[in-house]
Amino acid sequence: MSSAEDPEVTSYSLEEFCHTAGELLNLPDGDSFKFTQFALSGLDERDGRQTSIDPYLNHLSQQEDIELTCTRDIDSIIGLSTRIELRDADLTIFPIPRYQDTLKRNVKLTYDVWDSQGSIRNVDLHKIPNVGVGKFGTHTLIRLMFPNAPRETPTSPPWALSVKCQAELYELGIRPVLRNLMESRASNLPASRKTELFRARMANGTLALSSRKIPDFVVEQFSDVLRETLAENKVEWAQDFFFMHEIRGIKDSTYHSAQDHHLALQALEKTLASNHLDLNRLLSGRHGDWYLDIGVEVAAGDGTTCLAWDRKTHALILNQVGGIPLETAKSITQLSSGKYYVDLASHLTAVAGFRVTPGPSQRGSYDLHYWQAYHTDKAHTYQPEKGHFGKHISGYQVTHGKALSFFDGAYGVYRRCAEDSPSNLRMEGRVPIRYGATFMVAIDPDILFLGAFGFSCWAWWGFKAYRILSLKLLYEWQLAGAPRLRTEEPALLLAAAVILLTNSIHSTIDTRPASREVMAAIFPLAERSSIFEHHLPFPISLEPRESNSPVDSDESEDSESEVAVLAASSERVGREREASRLRHPVSSNSDDEEIAHELSTVPRASDLVPHAPFGALFTRPLRSPPPPVPRFEWRRIVLTDNAFKLMFGQTRRELLEDILASNIAVPRNPLRVANRRKQPLAPAAAPIPTFGLEDAGFQIQPPDTDDGSDIEKDASDEFESEDPLDKGLDLALGQLWNQSFVDFAGTMPNRTATAKNGMNHGPYTVLNEEERTRITAEQFRNLNLSDTFEDVQWRHAKDDKEWREVFDRLWPPRGLRKIGKTQNYSKTRYYPSWVEMTERLTPEAAEAARGELWGLFKKLRWVPLAKADRIWETRATPSTFKRPPGADPTQPAPKILVVPRGKPTWCGNRVEAWGAL
Repeated sequence: MSSAEDPEVTSYSLEEFCHTAGELLNLPDGDSFKFTQFALSGLDERDGRQTSIDPYLNHLSQQEDIELTCTRDIDSIIGLSTRIELRDADLTIFPIPRYQDTLKRNVKLTYDVWDSQGSIRNVDLHKIPNVGVGKFGTHTLIRLMFPNAPRETPTSPPWALSVKCQAELYELGIRPVLRNLMESRASNLPASRKTELFRARMANGTLALSSRKIPDFVVEQFSDVLRETLAENKVEWAQDFFFMHEIRGIKDSTYHSAQDHHLALQALEKTLASNHLDLNRLLSGRHGDWYLDIGVEVAAGDGTTCLAWDRKTHALILNQVGGIPLETAKSITQLSSGKYYVDLASHLTAVAGFRVTPGPSQRGSYDLHYWQAYHTDKAHTYQPEKGHFGKHISGYQVTHGKALSFFDGAYGVYRRCAEDSPSNLRMEGRVPIRYGATFMVAIDPDILFLGAFGFSCWAWWGFKAYRILSLKLLYEWQLAGAPRLRTEEPALLLAAAVILLTNSIHSTIDTRPASREVMAAIFPLAERSSIFEHHLPFPISLEPRESNSPVDSDESEDSESEVAVLAASSERVGREREASRLRHPVSSNSDDEEIAHELSTVPRASDLVPHAPFGALFTRPLRSPPPPVPRFEWRRIVLTDNAFKLMFGQTRRELLEDILASNIAVPRNPLRVANRRKQPLAPAAAPIPTFGLEDAGFQIQPPDTDDGSDIEKDASDEFESEDPLDKGLDLALGQLWNQSFVDFAGTMPNRTATAKNGMNHGPYTVLNEEERTRITAEQFRNLNLSDTFEDVQWRHAKDDKEWREVFDRLWPPRGLRKIGKTQNYSKTRYYPSWVEMTERLTPEAAEAARGELWGLFKKLRWVPLAKADRIWETRATPSTFKRPPGADPTQPAPKILVVPRGKPTWCGNRVEAWGAL
């Protein structure tokens, strides 16, 4: 669009924007498109004006009647020492470490260790092999860290202590130490790791690991005696071990006024004493390195104002509160800095928290190791799951009609919070314990007034509500449209925008390459030289660059990624322009000048980049007047295949086939058996099989996370895993095995209504819904088929090879993907979890897991005749399949394979020559 065509811009406060959005939503003509266009792109269809939100109309420096209250707290404590530093404390010891207690996440601290060449290396704590050895209270943990422990395999996670080392630690260390210190009281300690695992495994396959409480006088001696014992037993890899003490989730029990140094010292002493630690000992320098996470929460005195950080003042806050010199703070908080992360809030580009990890020479007067400033409103949508910290919706849910409850729930949260839920500012910093009584005490209130905004609850939450409502309406309109129109590229691009923007209203926007590609396609584009840094949706270098010039060697990783994303977009457009023209023909009355103008909007790494210049993450306008399926104006911009797959969870081919088949746009008959519902994972009724994969050294790698939210972990789940596979390989594999039978029963097809079968919509099984959710492998060993089916087609497997082929389809090897449309696999719980599990295993571990499953599979007596594209096939094949007595051989029924030489029965009667009577 040329400058002459640019719409006039109207500046609104956040309250004024919400008021206008409400007017458009309640227009008497019932036209919701004007509201949706306004809420999503900021364009007012009534007068053609572009809205710009100016949050500085609500800046605290302009609000003299606002009073601020500051409270300070100690959120967590981390201590690294060669001894357990507890005083007068009992300790609960774990003979077999719990997997969830292993430190796997980055805590932004390092430790100096000696390498094999005699040099000192500075290593991140989470990259040192470690195990949880005990606890001394609620939300506490002591870990043993082993810098010299060998890896199980070259591909083993750096934090994992091998099974062999764990056995040696207990049998040559912990057990003899406790037998020595506790004498006869330790006579009933587990004899070995192996014997304890045997004792701990219950009938259903889960582990009930034991613990042993040891008294304070034993705790005093435990560290030194353990070191001596391991040395005597020549456990060389355990030399130089140290302890990591961790206390978390205590902020609400330690808060106090942030204005009084005496109260700060008093709170520190009390907190340490209540956790059996002595401040003077820890300050002496002879008892290790200790760090505190200290927080300050800032609230409006009226109790009705939502406070938010001003993005432009991050360096000032880091300098005045964090104690980092101003020039250093300015350098760290450059968008190109790899140590600085901006957390946009509520889609407002000027409103953002931030996180900083200063380098060793940048930590300032308080030796600040980590800093974050954020808003407490995210607690209302906090839900860690699958690498996300807030409530999250997947691309598959959006494109397959499964997102309505999410949109309704999020809208309900925002509407309710708009009534009386203010949002506070929060700052947290990790500093050495010597600054525990001085860091963030008596903060100058003028700094806070310079660094924040103050909005009414109605406006702050109302903006979120209007944004989510506009996205919900687009979601519903797209689902209701013709499948052919939904598969058009600009409509799919809008669906990608719905996914990205929905997830970033209450969490930091995803800035990985696939999401950057989407942003480059949905936001307005401008030349680098004309863009302000704070208008960028993700880090982009604004230095002019020739189209063929290489990236400078000192460019940040973000800049390299940005060039790759925009270059890929341009390259993709060039490759697919002709194909796109065939799929999306340009109107016949378009002349060459119009086409040339349209192509000029393609983003190229050398000139055009996405930006959000109107105060919020407003997209480019939707096509108006609205077509049957809402979409963006077609600019011949398409997502690369990789970005498409990451956004939607499917390839283009898979998604287009799903949409065109109309299976996800038409509501299903509520009277039919719910074969698409989410099944419970690993039913409690089924004993979990016992495997030995972990004893063999195989482990599940942790998932790639996205650590884009700065909300703290909830104190109620401090050391619990949010990852469904993060339970250890053996237990997770056993649960998937059990879940597979629930999924087989849950995806069993329903009868197709015909006049011949009396319009019977019922399933082919005699099991009711409850029985299907509790089915176990035992049902698949029962050859009295009438206990499972009302009707069935069966034949013997030709040989063991055919039995194995079915297994390979149900439990495919690592890296094997199904191509094209699948009828049942995508609706199961076990199958996608199995695929994820194999991706997080080494090839050797994945094959070992399949070997264990194959051993169980061979014990089944019948299985679905699974095909590559479906678990159940029902087409009638009377020439090769047998049927129950009285069944119509021309009617469909589920097909199963019976083991060679298996002898199925019906109602207890053996019938060799089954067929229609």
